[in-house]
Amino acid sequence: MTKHRISRSDAIRLSEIHDIKKALGFAKLIYKLAKPARERYFTALLEDPSSSLDVIAARAEFSKYKKRLWIHLPEKYANALYRASTDTEREPESIAQRAVMEWLENNGYVA
Repeated sequence: MTKHRISRSDAIRLSEIHDIKKALGFAKLIYKLAKPARERYFTALLEDPSSSLDVIAARAEFSKYKKRLWIHLPEKYANALYRASTDTEREPESIAQRAVMEWLENNGYVA
C-alpha cells in the first residue's frame, strides 16, 4: 500500500472538515498538488463546504484563471501574521484569507 502524505498545515486545515470521508477524499485530491494548486482547492472548499469533491475540484481548476489580490502589510502586522502562522501551524496566506473572508461576511458584503 502506498502512503500518501500531506503537510501538517494542510492536515490542520482538513481537521475543520467534520465529515471524515470527505476529509480523506479531499486529502487524496491534494496530496500530490503543488502549493498554489492546493490553495485553490482549499479556497474552493471554503466557498461551499457542502459541495461534492467533484464540484470542489472543478471549481479549483476553473479558479486558475481568477484574479489574485496582493496586499502589503506594515511590518508589525506582517510579523504578527507570521507569529500566528507559527503558533497555529497554518500558512500565513490561509490565515489572511480567512480573516478577509470573515470581515467581508461580518460587514454585510457577502450574503
